[in-house]
Amino acid sequence: MRLSTRIRWCHIDDVVVVLDIARGAYFALDPETSRQWMRVADEDGEASPRLLADLRERGWLGGTATPAPSERNSGPICRLARINRYSLALFALLGVRLRIARHGFASAYDWAAAVSLPGRPPSASLEADLRRFIAVEALVPSRRADRDCLPRSLALYVYLRCLGHEVRHVIGVGRFPFDAHAWVEHRGTPLLERDARNRPPAGARAPRGRTPIAQIG
Repeated sequence: MRLSTRIRWCHIDDVVVVLDIARGAYFALDPETSRQWMRVADEDGEASPRLLADLRERGWLGGTATPAPSERNSGPICRLARINRYSLALFALLGVRLRIARHGFASAYDWAAAVSLPGRPPSASLEADLRRFIAVEALVPSRRADRDCLPRSLALYVYLRCLGHEVRHVIGVGRFPFDAHAWVEHRGTPLLERDARNRPPAGARAPRGRTPIAQIG
């Protein structure tokens, strides 16, 4: 069973949770469908006709995806890293917000995923670059503030990646009740998790114990 490249998923307890990037939406499969999904995923077996029909109806099978993003989409903004880090942070923040507002989550996610490391080590420390990002972010506040984790984390990822920091963007989900959170991490440590509820306890895999469902970087 070959899934669309627009699909990310994870297994939490007895349920498969799917992130449809094209729609910017999450889906929790029922236990029986989740069991079928896991049998196919674990054993690379044949999916049942019912499961295939369901996936085809949702547009989740391979061949339904849009082309992968091109790295040249991120080239112009990354060139700002050579000129001014503050300008880079501003363009990253505004670029992500405008893409989400005009074209939806998938556009901003693809834009961030297209950013490649510049091939040279960072010329400043991670801590210094984070301080610059926070300073610029204060000038263009979001109406949703800390609740706006997705555009903020994507912008932070684009900014740090263009500067040469080997960071990763992660989306994680939790159940009971269902929630999702997006963050950026460096060597396994989440960055700029200002909300105490999102700070991971020692040894935790993700903020508030969420299970990663999608990663770039």
